[in-house]
Amino acid sequence: MTWASSLKKRRRKKEHENRKEEKKRVEVIRSILRALQDTDEGLRPDCGIDRGNF
Repeated sequence: MTWASSLKKRRRKKEHENRKEEKKRVEVIRSILRALQDTDEGLRPDCGIDRGNF
């Protein structure tokens, strides 16, 4: 493997890791936004938060 192809491989790997991290951040933000869309009926069932009875 030449040094140029080694650099390309390393750059592709880093870009892939960055995309994975970005997807995680986007999913966290989306879940927070879903949780914030609180209505009179309570939280949406797909947000993973249950109010319960206090």
